[in-house]
This record gives sequence, structure tokens and C-alpha cells, in this order.
Amino acid sequence: DFVSDGKTGMLVSPDNSHEAAKAMTKVIEDETFSSRLVRNAKRLVRERYTWDTITHEVEKIFHSIA
Repeated sequence: DFVSDGKTGMLVSPDNSHEAAKAMTKVIEDETFSSRLVRNAKRLVRERYTWDTITHEVEKIFHSIA
């Protein structure tokens, strides 16, 4: 999972506009919180999505279907 609620983003129910508005307001108004989300998301991408990692995952897929 890429988005971890409150750590790398905010998860809301797709049919709940009130919940989405609340989450967006929190991100906009709480600079400390939004900065932490950005920092955590960037770290996750750097750790999980390097070329070595992606190459390894693609190789695993190829080996599993070969």
C-alpha cells in the first residue's frame, strides 16, 4: 500500500464528500501535518521505488510466468 492514513496521505471514503473536505482542510490548514505527510511519502518512494527494487520486482514477475 502506498498511502498510509495519516502517515503518507489521507484516506477517505470515496462517497463521503464531508470526510474528503475535512481531510483537505486539515492538510491545507495544518502546515506541520502536511509537511510530515510530504516527508514521509518522499521517504517511502525513495526506499520502495528505486530502479533496483523495480527491476527485481519485474524479474520476479517474469520468472513466475516463465
